[in-house]
Amino acid sequence: MRKCALAGRKKLVLTQQEIINLAKHIQALPFKRKMEEEFLEMTSQYESMKQLTQQDINLVQRCRYERNAYQKRMIQLQLIQKTEPQKLKKLELNIIELNKRTDIDSYFTMHDALTEILKIKRNQTSEKNITTKIERVLNPKEDQKVQSSKSLKKQQDHIKYFIGSLYLNLLNQSGLDQLDSNQDLDLMLDLFKTQMLIKDQDRKTKILFQQSLAEMEKLIQVAKQDPRNPFNKNRKPE
Repeated sequence: MRKCALAGRKKLVLTQQEIINLAKHIQALPFKRKMEEEFLEMTSQYESMKQLTQQDINLVQRCRYERNAYQKRMIQLQLIQKTEPQKLKKLELNIIELNKRTDIDSYFTMHDALTEILKIKRNQTSEKNITTKIERVLNPKEDQKVQSSKSLKKQQDHIKYFIGSLYLNLLNQSGLDQLDSNQDLDLMLDLFKTQMLIKDQDRKTKILFQQSLAEMEKLIQVAKQDPRNPFNKNRKPE
């Protein structure tokens, strides 16, 4: 096992298996860069990692970096291929055309184009981040409002998740089966009715109960029609 490091990065621990995996990746490429050819030549000469010189290790690092970059480019290519043609830019359409060809110039030109697209995306992200940072400095009060709003929404989401989990536990504790359908919402209404009916009620309380029950029934009906309702995804027409 050999350790090596690039400036500003954690030490890289190279193993024999890492060298084997990298070799398999390079061998599978339709065309190889000069350093990749040098890597294959180097590995064919050595039987043990102990024989690797610092120059060899540097070559391995460069090939690992290129493999990782290659994988990112291929993911980007897949995203382009899955996008509707009318939504693609000219550059992206050309990349698809280049990918159909089998010559070496088309291959490396396509990868160069994918690299440029990834650079553009990184620049857009950087621009968005620095713009946000500038807005925070120039308008601290507005930023506080935004952050406060995000914090409040996050807190409300936590409450919703907690109450939802609590309701499911309540069903189990009550001996009621969870049906994973809109009937679970009806069970919620039944539990509400039961809770209100077991209390001693005067006339005023009964009126409030009827009003609350009407609101609860409306809430359940709205919940059943809510597009976020997971029970409706596989629902059969009634």
